Amino acid sequence: MPLQKLQFRPGVNREGTTLANEGGWFQCDKIRFRSGQVEKIGGWTLDTGTVTSGGNYIGVCRSLWNWIALNGYNYLGIGTNQKFYIQISTGGNLYDITPTRYIASAGVTTFAATNGSGTIIVNAAGHGAQTGDYVTYSGAVSLGGNVTAAILNAATGYEITYITSNQYSIVVPVTANASDVGTGGASVVATYQITSGNAIFSIGVGWGAGEWGGGVTGEATTTLNGGINNSVTTVTVVSTTGFPATGTFLVDNELITYTGKTSTTFTGCTRGQQGTAAASHLTGAVAADTALYTGWGEPAPASQGIGQQLRLWSQATFGQNLLFNPRGGAIYYWVVDANPNVVNAGQILSSTNTNSQNGIQYWLADADCPLISNYVLVSDASRFVIGFGVNDCGSTTQNQMLIRWSD
Repeated sequence: MPLQKLQFRPGVNREGTTLANEGGWFQCDKIRFRSGQVEKIGGWTLDTGTVTSGGNYIGVCRSLWNWIALNGYNYLGIGTNQKFYIQISTGGNLYDITPTRYIASAGVTTFAATNGSGTIIVNAAGHGAQTGDYVTYSGAVSLGGNVTAAILNAATGYEITYITSNQYSIVVPVTANASDVGTGGASVVATYQITSGNAIFSIGVGWGAGEWGGGVTGEATTTLNGGINNSVTTVTVVSTTGFPATGTFLVDNELITYTGKTSTTFTGCTRGQQGTAAASHLTGAVAADTALYTGWGEPAPASQGIGQQLRLWSQATFGQNLLFNPRGGAIYYWVVDANPNVVNAGQILSSTNTNSQNGIQYWLADADCPLISNYVLVSDASRFVIGFGVNDCGSTTQNQMLIRWSD
């Protein structure tokens, strides 16, 4: 019998049955059609792109967005639970464009090293960071030994381990020696990236998140140096070392706030706070700092790094530029620079963000621009920016059911 050429129609047709689709393709896997002919698709390959400045890829990826800009470059937006990256071309460099949350001005941040350790204690009042966040420094000088200025000012930055609202620790790639007794100088500027998110969904907020009664391991403690009744407003203790200038401390079952302190007294005390009862206390009773205290019925503070939702990102291109939004956070915008070798960090869309790139204030929005959003997308033809689950105009409270769009 002579051979007969079979000419199949290109494309996969699933609207009928295998019999009705005679001469066509009904089911396939890992193929594509090229010039009308079927062609297999090769297997997956590992993207070996590396982070610029010698850094590492950090976090668990939760979002990918691919597009080609007007300059012909192939871009990929990558959102992880800790960082946001832009990759240029497959296997190309990864650029950390995670937006900035807060910049602490010079003089706010100091360092303290311990001989024989790579862990540095950072004193930074009101830093607002939590464990897993990232910070970079500039303007720091050597601590005097192995911890040099180049190490402290590393472009890759450092991961934060939360200690208190005014203190955290970082780990540097060297071991401090006895000469590392400096503080980094008075010109240290600390730049904090936006708060990181969870790699997985976790249940652990509120009841059971901390130790019984709100206590936390490692808090500053002292003892009363003399008994007190339920109305005194100056409390004498053995020492106030380690306590913040103002704050709250716990004695037995009473929370007491104070507005000042000396080396041995808390002054300006207000008794019986957060639902506790003012009471008399004996000499020697323990007074503990409650910067991390979680009271009955209160959620655990974000500063303890305890969260509910995993970090999710939404992304959409606005022309050749990129909008991206961490669920429950602000909307950020990244601009393709005229010079393909320049990759700047993403910035928040805000009525106060007057920064410019190549002379254009891309990030300056009107006063009604949403502060919070659960999801962002851009309509295909008219290019409206649409935010889902945003705050209303004139309000800072998120409305999970509210949808708003740009003009």
